[in-house]
Amino acid sequence: HNKVLLHINKHPNDATIIEKKRDTLVVAITGIFLLIVLWVGRKVGIQSILSLIINSGAILGAIAIHNAVPSVSLFWLMSLAVILATVITLLLVTGWHWRTLITVISTLFGTFICVGIAELVIQATGGSGIKYETMDLLTLPPKEVFMASVIVGTLGAVMDVAITIASGMYEIKERTPAIDLKRWALAGRHIGQDIMGTMTNILLFSYLAGSLPMMLIYLRNANTITYTISMNWSLEIARALIGGIGIVL
Repeated sequence: HNKVLLHINKHPNDATIIEKKRDTLVVAITGIFLLIVLWVGRKVGIQSILSLIINSGAILGAIAIHNAVPSVSLFWLMSLAVILATVITLLLVTGWHWRTLITVISTLFGTFICVGIAELVIQATGGSGIKYETMDLLTLPPKEVFMASVIVGTLGAVMDVAITIASGMYEIKERTPAIDLKRWALAGRHIGQDIMGTMTNILLFSYLAGSLPMMLIYLRNANTITYTISMNWSLEIARALIGGIGIVL
């Protein structure tokens, strides 16, 4: 009673099993996710789903272009995709307001400044401590792929922080229009301080969770905990630290 995916040949008239059909659970969870977003968010929920689709298309488009034309830098393609994704997402989710422009600028500045800092540090240290050998199956320059993944991963966290602070500032101004500028700035600073630590932790846990199965394989094969961490969490910790700088900025 297994469900399988088939490739049906017309000539000769037969079928070949490709693999087991495994997407039932994913489709069900995706349906629940979409229903909850639409139920809670309504119009904004639709806009959020649209932005999710467009963002995925932008990232996959950058990868497809690089795959078709390998001479085009993956990092610069991802940078362009990140800019488009940021502008489109914020326009869809928040509409055109002054806070949208401020959020776009702060998101892109925070992302690109922290990536620039990372590049300077890598150049100054020769990349010592970053174990690119964990990407040894690649036939591409590992540093370029690493930096492309950094800019995409950092963007999400920085955008989240930027929109949270901008929305909080907007609400404060709307409810108390006569608020003193210094008091208003201080309120924004307090919002940022409250979410800074939690967002940095979320970023770290998100990266580390992906390498958990490989860590267990290393430990089950009698490797030490320090060697296991250095081989599996080197890139993830570097990404999390770079993203953390972006969040603070």
